[in-house]
Amino acid sequence: MDNIKYSWNKAYTWFNNISYSKKLLLLIAFAFIIRLYVVLNATTIAHDSILYIDLSKNLASGNYDKSLNLIRPPLYPVMIWLFSYIFQDIEFAGRMVSAFGGTLTVLVSYYLGRKLFNERTGIIIALFVSIHPYMIRYSGEVLTEGMFFFFVATVSLLGLISISKNSTFFMILTSIFSALAYLTRPDGIGFIIVIFAWILFYKIHKVKEDWATRLKLLISGLSVFLIITLPYLSFIYQDTGKFEISGILSLKELSPIAFYHKININKFLDFLKYFPESYTYPFIPLFLLGIIKRYREGFSKEEYFLITILIFYYIVHLGLNPRRRYLIHLMPIALVWVAEGFNILEQWLKVKLRGKAYVTAIPLLLIITLILIQLPRGMISLHEHQLSEKLAGQWIKANHNVGSTIVTSSPLAAYYADGNNIPLPANISTMKEFINFCKERDVDFIAVYISGFEERISDFNVYNKFFLNLLTSFEDDKKGKFIIYEPIYKNLTTTE
Repeated sequence: MDNIKYSWNKAYTWFNNISYSKKLLLLIAFAFIIRLYVVLNATTIAHDSILYIDLSKNLASGNYDKSLNLIRPPLYPVMIWLFSYIFQDIEFAGRMVSAFGGTLTVLVSYYLGRKLFNERTGIIIALFVSIHPYMIRYSGEVLTEGMFFFFVATVSLLGLISISKNSTFFMILTSIFSALAYLTRPDGIGFIIVIFAWILFYKIHKVKEDWATRLKLLISGLSVFLIITLPYLSFIYQDTGKFEISGILSLKELSPIAFYHKININKFLDFLKYFPESYTYPFIPLFLLGIIKRYREGFSKEEYFLITILIFYYIVHLGLNPRRRYLIHLMPIALVWVAEGFNILEQWLKVKLRGKAYVTAIPLLLIITLILIQLPRGMISLHEHQLSEKLAGQWIKANHNVGSTIVTSSPLAAYYADGNNIPLPANISTMKEFINFCKERDVDFIAVYISGFEERISDFNVYNKFFLNLLTSFEDDKKGKFIIYEPIYKNLTTTE
């Protein structure tokens, strides 16, 4: 027992005595290894990933007119395309973009915490970013989240510096990264809105004294933002005939009146459900401790700036889509007060356990406990529940020609088959109607979960063998069999 205590105290003393720069490097390496594990352990991709990959493929093949999309801004597909020169597998390249983005967030979060409080708090925030389970998961996805985490942290840090120093240089940097955030996700435009609002309205009673500084910041920031985003904004205007943020989000939808009409009890209940999930439950009490402590002590100007960003986006998501996936985007900012809560808990335990031999190792004990709770939830095999859909697509590609037309309940099957996807029609209820639908579109295969397909087609059990030739199936423990059929068109004439 004495040997264990000695080893424990020695390990803690070593870690406590190394410089903050070395601690940060260890955390960055730790975060990258975890995220790389998630990348390598992934089973398949999300349905939303397919469009990003298709846009990147169009870039790689020189089809630039098909590489822009109204709904998906261009930066993430561009990054996948660039990474595909290093990693030949384009799916793997997309994951690595996310992994690098998620890892770099650890670095920026450290500087954010250091700017607000001190180096020790910066290290704790960096640690919490590195072990946050959902930030780990999304840093292995072929989705924008991993890269967006980095932009959330970077824009917040640069914006915080620019408003505290009234610096034109940092305002330009802030606008550059705000533009990149917008070109990653449409809702990224919110950062520049919040920052400009701060410049205009913070201490509005002093506007007569410093109007020139405010105007200089606004003009420089807006000019840089528009220069970078104008090509994409022009594309949206040419396609829609309107000045919009994206094909699915307009400036009108960000107005207070629009949100008043959009928010309802169901969205509010969803928000209450996903808000604690986005932090993860072990971090929620720490967040509450931290935010209460800082409220009592008095928030700094910089903290108020970050709180404004949080409130703005919480209201936006409450009005549009209060899902966990979108609330997690704010974690690089929100974990600032989680770190403060950790400091409070640590000090409280030290007071309570004063005189105990292991009191000096309390911070390390707390950190290890949080790591053991959080990491297993983050290091899962991504989309393991969709493996049967991937296998079905690979089977079609291996056994039949590339470019097959597939009616499916899963776009993944068509994606992995290198085929043309036709969604399973929702308004067809009989087998004959369905086969006519397939014949009109020259469908080669039907790939569906049998349970859901039987529910849609009322006479499935009567006519399935008459109109469908079962080729193969793949078992899923949760969803049941995913079956590949070949339609039998010749029997249509016998039922006329």
